Amino acid sequence: MPIPATTSARATCLSGEPLAHVDADLTGLDRPQEVARCLVRDILGDADESWAEGIVLVADELVGNAYRHVEASKPIEIAVDLYGWGAVVQVTDGGSDVNAIPRRPELPMLEAEGGRGLILVEALASSWFARPTAPGKAVVALFHHPSGVLR
Repeated sequence: MPIPATTSARATCLSGEPLAHVDADLTGLDRPQEVARCLVRDILGDADESWAEGIVLVADELVGNAYRHVEASKPIEIAVDLYGWGAVVQVTDGGSDVNAIPRRPELPMLEAEGGRGLILVEALASSWFARPTAPGKAVVALFHHPSGVLR
């Protein structure tokens, strides 16, 4: 099911219409992160590989976090928008506690099995934020292209 325009990442970015948009309902899929990675790689096409791989990794982490922290019956969706200046990845889930997402992720204990996802998002995205949505919450990551312009 497409993400409604009012909750789409494109509503968050006021820098014109996206050059390309893709979204997918990942609810209940066996390999949602794999689907997310494929969607991102597909929409980015032949963009700079090192830049694109950072976006792929962030999408993977955001989807993984949604699956780990939200009940299985709740919806999880991804939207990716490509702009002339860069890209936006938005993962929306049915979890309602947007305050559970730390604004500034802290390094986990060395022996901890998790807790590194948002640190990667912080390091790889130009900026990111979480916001409440009708179905729950969304985490949005923005990626400015190093050259400033995508062709």
